[in-house]
Amino acid sequence: MDNATSQHLIVLSASESDRRHREELIREFYGRICMRLDLAPIEKDDFSLDASTIVLPGMSATRGKVSPMT
Repeated sequence: MDNATSQHLIVLSASESDRRHREELIREFYGRICMRLDLAPIEKDDFSLDASTIVLPGMSATRGKVSPMT
């Protein structure tokens, strides 16, 4: 990956964050800021997300894996 691209890459692994703040992190960053959605886990205490997002002028693209959510 070249230097210009790496400067605009956001990697989020909720499994590496404090469990007490995991849902808040996913809902706030990926839900509200990135996707403009209100995310909620389908199963209680099963809210996980591991993703990489590249931010480009006028768009972004994300690849990752997430637990079932609405």
